Amino acid sequence: AGADLQTERIARDGFRGIHQFATYPSGGRTNTTEVLSVLAPAQDRVYVLVVRCTDRCFDDNSGTINAIFDSLTFKEPRGQ
Repeated sequence: AGADLQTERIARDGFRGIHQFATYPSGGRTNTTEVLSVLAPAQDRVYVLVVRCTDRCFDDNSGTINAIFDSLTFKEPRGQ
């Protein structure tokens, strides 16, 4: 069996990017990877957050993982 990949485009406060969620077999287990990749408005910076663990780990910690992704704020660094 291959990977299951879901991709969502995001745009917020001038930032744009993708939020991907993938499950895939590896070493007899099913792993899950969640990735948020965001390009700054000036297109001079890319911000990436990656969470990867087994499906069980992901399920056991889904509340915390979701809270982290939901709490992210996009803004340019001061002085830019």
